[in-house]
Amino acid sequence: MFIQSNRQIRIYLDAYIKEKVKDIELKSSEITIDLTTWIGNRSIQYNIEKLKRALNCNKYLQFKYYEPNGNNNNRIMEPYKLILKENNWYIQGYSILMEFRDQCECLAHTI
Repeated sequence: MFIQSNRQIRIYLDAYIKEKVKDIELKSSEITIDLTTWIGNRSIQYNIEKLKRALNCNKYLQFKYYEPNGNNNNRIMEPYKLILKENNWYIQGYSILMEFRDQCECLAHTI
């Protein structure tokens, strides 16, 4: 096929890219990674979805933080990354108020 102009090149490339995007979408829909157990804690999956939404929408997270001494308080963080390591989920991010985190629960979106 002989291409005569920049316009024709652009039309050809647009069609080619659209076709490749469809191929990628089809392939990605063929794979599902489900790390939950058959009979498991559904709140984990629910909280993972909350975390993913916060990451995708650039939202802060508010959660209850448990200190090693047993005290707990509310914290706010800017999440950067969701990590699965040896069957444990971790959230990496910047705490607005503190420098180090261990254990969290009662996850909620903020502004």
